[in-house]
Amino acid sequence: MKRRWYVVAASMTFLLGLVWQAPAATLYAWFSAKQANAGAALYGVQGSVGDGRASSLRVNAQPLLDDLHWHWTLWRLLLAQAAFRLDGGGEQASLEGRIAVLPTGGVNLDGLHARLPLKTLLVGAGQPYLPLDGRAALTLDTLKIRSHQLRAAEGTVQLQGLAWTLAASPVNLGDFKADITTDHDDIVAKIESVGPGPVEANGELKLTPDQNYNFHLQWRPRADASAMVRNLVGSTGTPDSQGWFHLRQQGRLP
Repeated sequence: MKRRWYVVAASMTFLLGLVWQAPAATLYAWFSAKQANAGAALYGVQGSVGDGRASSLRVNAQPLLDDLHWHWTLWRLLLAQAAFRLDGGGEQASLEGRIAVLPTGGVNLDGLHARLPLKTLLVGAGQPYLPLDGRAALTLDTLKIRSHQLRAAEGTVQLQGLAWTLAASPVNLGDFKADITTDHDDIVAKIESVGPGPVEANGELKLTPDQNYNFHLQWRPRADASAMVRNLVGSTGTPDSQGWFHLRQQGRLP
């Protein structure tokens, strides 16, 4: 009996060693062909499955991150997960965290920390024409994707130096943050302004399991806001009795 277990253990170790050393480019080409509708893609893949890198990560065919490195976390096979530690980027954009691919095709991200230009994030989200600029910092404890749809998320997104770029010179709006939680299968982002910026704001974005979203933000200029900021906020409607202007949007994610 013991000898049989030794043979099984040796065989498993040998197979894992083969997979670890398998060329990442070859296996990724096969995998990506099976995932033709995936929004994310790697370019310049090199190294092995167990320890490799890609020269570029693109989302919706737009560059998101350069020099991405991964390292296979073997023990997560006990949980029926293909899990990897990720890190990459440089001065302008960086990322580190963990990703796990489930047998059902679902994806879990956890311990994710990223910073990147807001424009890059908007391009990756399929909104390249929004006239906004600034820096984005993401700290996501959990993010779950099933059938290419977002199902759960916990964490914080911070926008620093948010600016409106349709004016002759960018209009600074200040800093903002969104605390993201999952509540009864709904993903909810609570949005608020941070610090003494020219705009005061708070609101909520809710995404339901059927991928319908409901966005409501109320904002108003502070007493020391510039005329440009006042005109921009005032162009979004009529204020209520407390001076709040309201932005509302409903829709469905593709």
